This record gives sequence, structure tokens and C-alpha cells, in this order.
Amino acid sequence: MDKTGALFAFILLPSNNPGIYAAVKRVADLKLGIHTVCAEGGFFANLALKINMKLGGTNNGLESIISGVGEMLKSEDTMLVGCDVTHPSPGCMEGAPSVASVIASMDKHFGQYITRMGMQHGKKEMIENLQKYMKSLLDLYYNRNKKYPKQIIVYRDGVSEGQYPIVLEEELPQIKAAIKECGIHIGIQACKLAIVIVGKRHHTCMYPTHTYQLDGYLDLKTREKKTTGNFKPGLIVDKRITSTYGFDFYVQAHKGIQGTARPTHYIVIYNQLSLTVDNIQGFTHALCYQFGRSTRSVSIIFV
Repeated sequence: MDKTGALFAFILLPSNNPGIYAAVKRVADLKLGIHTVCAEGGFFANLALKINMKLGGTNNGLESIISGVGEMLKSEDTMLVGCDVTHPSPGCMEGAPSVASVIASMDKHFGQYITRMGMQHGKKEMIENLQKYMKSLLDLYYNRNKKYPKQIIVYRDGVSEGQYPIVLEEELPQIKAAIKECGIHIGIQACKLAIVIVGKRHHTCMYPTHTYQLDGYLDLKTREKKTTGNFKPGLIVDKRITSTYGFDFYVQAHKGIQGTARPTHYIVIYNQLSLTVDNIQGFTHALCYQFGRSTRSVSIIFV
């Protein structure tokens, strides 16, 4: 026991540094004579993120990432919506259903979300009960904010290029029907709507051509700075390799820890928003930093 009367010390280390760890143990064991347990601060930062979200808090605000855009979206009462369908894996019994999920933001900081999900015909990508899910989420948004959103941005995952028209033919009418069912008018002067496809399954990779573009890390054993061969997080590409007539762009928001980082392809197939191209790209990139269980950016927006 040391002079303070402590029997045990819990030490949060700023990083996984062997030198700091050895110094702490040397002082605790040889001079103070107390037991210690050391843990990297990043672990507890991750734990704090989860606890804060479950208690209704907001871990990160978009206004601190993209100047002007976050405030603009908050003033417009924007609701973010994410849609995806999970299909039965190979080996499942014949006729196993797919599971559709729709998630929507409930606050102006885009930190709290509520989801609606249900089973549907197996291996069918289009969401069958999207109108019911959207109606329920819009009502929940109204109950919390006492008003309906003026803008809805839908990020649709898991759709191939050949299914873009089907999204506009089958899912867009369901979203509009849910909006009308809530008594909201649709259009530029009322509730504006945008649909963005999230593409992960592609073979497009980006390689830096200058050393200042390279992402690096510190080797804890040799204390040397090394490069991963990937771009630094935050790469946005919207020229040359993108569509000539469409509105699409690539975003590499994450840090490529191992292997070649693959950017995410975003395709805007429906847009009534007054935001500029740079606004939508910056906003999409910023959402990769909103993931509530990670202390760093992720490769795909978490919505």
C-alpha cells in the first residue's frame, strides 16, 4: 500500500506504447508497491461512445466536420433514411425469407436512430412493405420533434446497377405514398426527397501518385513511420472514372489498415435537394464519422 492508501490502480494509456507501459509498471511495482491494470485509452473511448448513444446522447455533430452544411441540414429538418435487405445465406432451407430493414434519424444532430424491419419473400431485393415502415418512422419523427421533416435523404444499399430503375419504379412510389399518408406535400416547395445508392461490390481502387497523399502509421516496434500504400482518409473522386451524364462519386473515408482500401461508390438516382454537389459529397463523407461504435471513420456510411 502506498502513502495514499491505494491498493489498486487502473491506468488508461494514451496508446499501445511499450515504453509507457514499462514505466508505469516500474513505478507501481518497485516504488509504490500497488497492483496496476493498464488499458489503452482507445478501448474505453469506444465503450464511452456506446454508453453515450444508449443513454440518448450524441457522439459527434456534423456541424463540427463540414462547415455550413450541418447547420443547413438542421435548419431544413432533415431526416436520414437507410434501407437494405439481407438474404438467406447458402445452405439455408428452401423458401427461407429475406429480412428488410429501414432505419431513420430522429434528431437534428443525426445521432439517434430508430429502425423498422420485417420478413419478406426470399431473395427479393426490393422492400415490399417500405410504405408501412416509412409511415411508422415519419410518425415517430413527428412525435419526437412535433413536426415532420422538410427533407428526406435515403441511402439505399445492396442494389445492383441493373436495379436502379426498379428502385425508382417500386420503392420511390412507396416512399412518396408514406409521405402523403402523413399529410405532407411532396415537391421542391414542400418535402424534398433524394435517393442515393450505396455501391460496395465493385473493383475500382485508387492509388496515390505523390508521397504527400500516402497514408502512414507508426511502427511501435521499430519506431519508424511506414506507409500503407493507400490514400489518406477523405479521398473523393467525381471526375474521369465516374458517369458522364449521371451524378455519382467515390469516397474513401476510412483508413486502410490492411491491404488496399476500396472506396465506396455513391450514385444519386433521384434528387430534389437544393444542396450543391460539394455539399452532398461532403455530407456523405462526414456521415462515415458518425458511426456510434467506432472512434475512427468507417468505409461506408452507417445509416
